[in-house]
Amino acid sequence: MTLNIAIIGNGKIAEVLATKLALGGHNICIGLKEGEKFYDQPLFDTFTNMQDCSIEDAGSMADLVIIAVPPKDVREVAYWLGDMKGKVIVDMTSTYFYDLSNYINTVNAIKAISGTQHIVKCFSAVDYMELLPAATKDRRSIFVAGNSKKGKEVMRWLAADLDFDTCYDMGEEEAIASLEQMAMTWMNSVLSHEKVLVPVKKY
Repeated sequence: MTLNIAIIGNGKIAEVLATKLALGGHNICIGLKEGEKFYDQPLFDTFTNMQDCSIEDAGSMADLVIIAVPPKDVREVAYWLGDMKGKVIVDMTSTYFYDLSNYINTVNAIKAISGTQHIVKCFSAVDYMELLPAATKDRRSIFVAGNSKKGKEVMRWLAADLDFDTCYDMGEEEAIASLEQMAMTWMNSVLSHEKVLVPVKKY
């Protein structure tokens, strides 16, 4: 099944997600603010099934919207998306790159503004390097949380297109804070082993 997927964000994660999902045969629209240009413009010459557009147009055309912006920008993006009733939104904002002590429940903010109940949290414990083609045969997993069965089913289905072996259901919305803590644990683990963490480009 081919989906129309909007990715809202202007960074490395948005680029890698767009590339892999376009290779999977999906139609991709990268939603940008007015006057903003995607930092990797040549990507649009490579894929005929990928384009950039306004956030409003991205929300209008999409069956699925992936929000990949800093937490502080989520409410603004949700307003720009407009009425999303019945559509699936994946919130992949990474609170652990910011101040976890000032935790922002971005899923509730999106739900209150967008009009859709099909919102899930996913990818918050994933760095863009983990979205690149796997160098080994090691099993890789992603984790999803939220109340929407439809949203979780979409993520389980897309996991293969993104080269993940499994998409684990961590629970309903009360499990979202645990996903953020998991992300922080992952971050600390990387740093404690003195591995090089390649920073994500600023959105």
